[in-house]
Amino acid sequence: MQVKKKEIIKQEKGAVTALVLFTVLIFITILGGSYFVLTSLQKSQLKSDLRIQEIYEQEVYQIDEIYQEVEARLGIPELWKKASDITQWYSYGEAKINEPKLVGNMTPIVYSNEQTGNKWANAITKDGSMFVWIPRYAYKITEGYQKNQAGTIEIKFIDINNNCLDGTNELIEVDPSKITYTTDSSGNQVQDQWLVHPAFTKIAENGGGFSDSQDSNKELSGLWVGKFETTGTVDKVTVKPGEETIVQVTVNEAYQAGKKATFGEKVNLQNHMLKNSEWGAIVYLAHSQYGVNGQEIEAQTVTSSIAGGVTNVETIYEDESYKKHSTTYNAYGVYDLNGGANEYVASYLYNEQSQYLNRYGGEAEGDIFGANVEEQSTSTAYKTIYKDSGSTDNSFTNVEKANYILNSTIKGDAMYETSNNGGYNSTGAWFLSATYFPYITAPFIARGGRYNENSGKSSTFFYNSYYGSKFPEHGFRMCLAI
Repeated sequence: MQVKKKEIIKQEKGAVTALVLFTVLIFITILGGSYFVLTSLQKSQLKSDLRIQEIYEQEVYQIDEIYQEVEARLGIPELWKKASDITQWYSYGEAKINEPKLVGNMTPIVYSNEQTGNKWANAITKDGSMFVWIPRYAYKITEGYQKNQAGTIEIKFIDINNNCLDGTNELIEVDPSKITYTTDSSGNQVQDQWLVHPAFTKIAENGGGFSDSQDSNKELSGLWVGKFETTGTVDKVTVKPGEETIVQVTVNEAYQAGKKATFGEKVNLQNHMLKNSEWGAIVYLAHSQYGVNGQEIEAQTVTSSIAGGVTNVETIYEDESYKKHSTTYNAYGVYDLNGGANEYVASYLYNEQSQYLNRYGGEAEGDIFGANVEEQSTSTAYKTIYKDSGSTDNSFTNVEKANYILNSTIKGDAMYETSNNGGYNSTGAWFLSATYFPYITAPFIARGGRYNENSGKSSTFFYNSYYGSKFPEHGFRMCLAI
């Protein structure tokens, strides 16, 4: 009986063991199946995730391609991009300015890489030409008036009603002839009143003449000026860096090219060849705290026929020495104002006896000189006339000086106010640069000084007189008065 009992217990243990093993096998099978199912699901999910990522990356790439195509259609220049945040588009120090005015397909742009300093507003037209905004302002010359040593120009940005945008209540004078000066303890003349820069006014005789293109009763809130000297051809002008500038043109060819330019736009840009007063508007702002703050804009010495001075566009914006060719010492400024080509401006000294005015200024209606005495002797929005003193002095240096004095009421053009006599003087203007006021046999004006100027140092305050004929180093600059 005892033996049977042991056998029964042994059999029961064996049955239990078999049951346990069976249960374990089933559990392992279930686990294995679950693992297989989970692994399959994970693999499927992974494949799904990878496919989603692939589709996403493909779509992002396509979006980038589409964006680049849109940018290309907008003509966005190399190293620039469309301003995505209009509030971060520009900065003129901490000052409030008149909002840059855009028309047609003009697009606000910002530089791709971070830049320090003032950031003047930049925009492109449909063809990719580049322009920089010069906001309406009033100015005072508080040091260096009629000296050849660079002085101080103070700026107040103003609205079209001549209210100061900084909230101060200053009296702003519009008539340059009413400006008075006080002699300080050092014997220097200091400008007493704030003067609206004449280029922004409706008074053609003072260098203005344009009004808001949508309202003839409004004066200009600012000007768009060519970022570089003019490129392209006289039939289709552009303003693009690293390209050959237009040279070897008469002053009238430049004038006509400026008026017929479209820059791919179908709206009225009030485009024109830069006038002498508009040159002054650029360099006064550049000299102020909102530009290089009294420092000298360095001369472009490499070549006279490439916008920006070099064909490598990145060098123009990134090389430290090239940045100093800009009015802001960075990519946001206006270039080629010192050195480069000698830039003809749409301004001349009128003397009906001058053989060069009709020869190179044109005698047809609408030419810079014009078809009759009234047209030839009258300032317009497109050109400024300087008066001839009628001096018969045999020394052309003295004749230049007499004309310089006669035209002393014309302000803001960076001539009379920022030089010491206007006669033939290789060190007569700010930064000891050259001055040659126009006279009967050289009635047209060029600015900036060419890169290989032999008759005196160039600077943004340099001015010279010429026949108006074709020179291999003479170009011009564009302006939009919208």
